[in-house]
Amino acid sequence: VDNVFFYRTTAIEDTEKPANVTATAVSTDYFSALIAVSATDNMGVVNYTVKNGDKILATGAAASGMTTSITVPGLLPNTEYTLAVIASDDKGNAAEPVSVTAKTLAAPAPAPAPDLNNKEVVPVFTDAVEGGPFINIGGWGQSTVVINGQLAAGDNVMFFTNMNYLGWELAPAVDATDMEFLHVDFYATDMTTVKVTPISPGHEGVYNVTLTPNTWTSVDIPLSAYAANNIEWNNIFQFKFMNPVDGNEFLVDNVYFWQ
Repeated sequence: VDNVFFYRTTAIEDTEKPANVTATAVSTDYFSALIAVSATDNMGVVNYTVKNGDKILATGAAASGMTTSITVPGLLPNTEYTLAVIASDDKGNAAEPVSVTAKTLAAPAPAPAPDLNNKEVVPVFTDAVEGGPFINIGGWGQSTVVINGQLAAGDNVMFFTNMNYLGWELAPAVDATDMEFLHVDFYATDMTTVKVTPISPGHEGVYNVTLTPNTWTSVDIPLSAYAANNIEWNNIFQFKFMNPVDGNEFLVDNVYFWQ
């Protein structure tokens, strides 16, 4: 026996919209919100679109009847948003939008403006100097989540949450030849130390920075502190940040070399 099946000669048209749509704000930080969504649909899979007005902020998908979490990025600090969640199926049938309200946390003031008078600067991540490399977040199984945001117009920062370690991959590599210091600004809420590691191929060093919680810590690390590590300063292609206690968070800004 073989080829036992039922069949029909015309396709079945699906016009059924997803039903039982729910959306709930789970948590927020300075620049994003986490929302939980669910819905049912006869197609078996539900697609979700999260919008602020006409702007799409995030998308997601889950099996019918299952709850999934969607991170909504690109938000401003200390702002209340009414987001629209639209559930649809693969045939384009869409349910009426469901509203969810989320308010982001109040963020700290920007880091102090760097004093660059009479200094030669090689930027890595800062708005104080034009240029700087493209920064890719490397993937080595870290728990850290990085969220990009702005504390003020033109002041971009990175927010590290659930921090254990994180690597930046720089393209192109940074040439810090003849530089004397590495400057970094940190704002920590629950951390007291962080390890800062510039890396050239085959060489890396570790410098322990002491942080004061709930205020900006501006540090100028003498490159001589890495002398024993034989770092090739003309070819800094990665940076690594490490936290001795997993799960903390901080903001980082104004990373540059100077003399």
